[in-house]
Amino acid sequence: MAVLSVVERKNKRTAPITRKDGGGTTRTYKRVFLVRVDDHEDGPLVARQATGVPRIGDVHPSDTGAYVVGVDPDELDSYTYDVAVDYSTPNDSDPADDEENPLDRPADIRWGKKTMSRAVESDSDGNAIANSAGVPYNPPIEEDYGLLTLTIQRNESSYSPGTALDVMDSVNSSSITIAGVTVDEWQAYLEEYTAQNAFENGVAFWKATYKIIFSESFKRSLLDAGYQQYFGPTAGDPGGLRDILANNKPVEEPALLDGSGKALAAGGTPVYRVFKTKKERSWAGLNLPASAS
Repeated sequence: MAVLSVVERKNKRTAPITRKDGGGTTRTYKRVFLVRVDDHEDGPLVARQATGVPRIGDVHPSDTGAYVVGVDPDELDSYTYDVAVDYSTPNDSDPADDEENPLDRPADIRWGKKTMSRAVESDSDGNAIANSAGVPYNPPIEEDYGLLTLTIQRNESSYSPGTALDVMDSVNSSSITIAGVTVDEWQAYLEEYTAQNAFENGVAFWKATYKIIFSESFKRSLLDAGYQQYFGPTAGDPGGLRDILANNKPVEEPALLDGSGKALAAGGTPVYRVFKTKKERSWAGLNLPASAS
């Protein structure tokens, strides 16, 4: 009464995978072992318990997440048995399922360009664009220029319209690194933060889109110029605005000012006034990707 041999019949191996209702998958395997005994009285129990036949709970040799859930000997003749060993993943999961979770997918990052048009009041050296008398052209010349754009699309577990309303159309209030690019305050503008709801693999989520525009600065810089200059009050004179005169007549074109409300002296350096016209917000709570990978 002995087992003569145990040989796996490799041509009988199977490895199906099935998707469960509500998401997730179950991996199953079948292995068949040909067991020969020397006594016809041995029976299927001896074949099932033969050394070399996996036991309940044993791990599959190629998938450590699958375990033996059934061992079934089938008598071919009095001395020979096919012992079928069934494996299954106990938690209805697959190693690939983690990657299939839509919330685990990496963000889609795209760089682009936005073409804008602007009035040009100074040249590349910072000199005011003006006529030979130092008077700015009216209207000023215009030219196109390009700004770097970044579009980030990623899956998120939630989306707050209130947060979107607060941060959309804002500039960054402090230095931040986004997709490998570090910018100082007021150098990035959040043009869009929208989302669409979705459901996949049993997971409800939002497909969020961020569109960011980069610039040297989103502060507005305007040439200090006008038709009038300001005089402070003096004894017997309440002060106020006075026309800037040329040849004893009010100027017909805007004249340069010195940053303090007075006409700029001949040969003086043009002054630009800087204005913050956009709302600024901290973007730290958005958890935007710091790297592009």
